[in-house]
Amino acid sequence: MRNNTRTAALHVPTQRLRQDVGITPGPRGHRRSLQNPSIMRTTKLEQLIDQLENYVECWKQFNRFLNLGREKRCSQEDDTQFLDVKSVLIQQLELILASIEVSSPTRDDVHALVGSAPSLRYLSELSEGALRNLENQWHKIYIAWHAILGQLKVRQRIEEHKSAWAALFG
Repeated sequence: MRNNTRTAALHVPTQRLRQDVGITPGPRGHRRSLQNPSIMRTTKLEQLIDQLENYVECWKQFNRFLNLGREKRCSQEDDTQFLDVKSVLIQQLELILASIEVSSPTRDDVHALVGSAPSLRYLSELSEGALRNLENQWHKIYIAWHAILGQLKVRQRIEEHKSAWAALFG
């Protein structure tokens, strides 16, 4: 019998995961952005931050699936969701790398980690040491994405500060 609480915590709506976060205009209105380059920069930065925050959430899901593999209790549905999360991680990586320059984690780091976890069944058959190695790789990548997110938020504050001064004296 499946534990519904565990399943609910791991469930990632496929449609939500497959969204191209940051591509659609935000609630501030597109026309206004086109008229003021500073606002347009800020809006694009906000979209990128939203995209990266969602991307980090997908990395959390990846770690939850690593732990599910360790428990050796996973269904075909869990494996399908795991595949969806991995697909989103790789696709969103390309969108992010097209938007900003990232030195770490590298594309190869992300591909190596995602590629080393082909299925939950495979993870369930790994030794504890191999699982710890995967978790260590995941943690390095996860922390690197948080560092990038923090840098973008700093840039956002600087842009907001510039916009506030421009509105007062511009």
